[in-house]
Amino acid sequence: MPEDLASAAERVCAEAAAVLTELSAGSSMCAIARSGHSFPAAKYHEGRLAAGTALRRALREGARPADALDAARERWVRTSPPLLRSTADGRAYGAGGDDALAELAELTTTDGATSA
Repeated sequence: MPEDLASAAERVCAEAAAVLTELSAGSSMCAIARSGHSFPAAKYHEGRLAAGTALRRALREGARPADALDAARERWVRTSPPLLRSTADGRAYGAGGDDALAELAELTTTDGATSA
């Protein structure tokens, strides 16, 4: 049975959060950023989590799966503008979100997998 979009968004968020926890050894991303050290590996997974969360929010608000994906993409574009992507961490964050949304978008083109 194919994975539905809501379940896939939950999975993406859970996977990203688990990797973030492992990479950060429990420190918050804000604390890591204040340290002045670049951490693209963690920022990539933070971007995945942020984009997956945007999709989960749109689905909870009652949007149909395809509409929820469009809303998540719009929110993602607004929250990760080109200026943010001017650093290694910013590029990694943006790539993580882009990849998560692309992965989740594949489900909307699979028969039977577009239900929320």
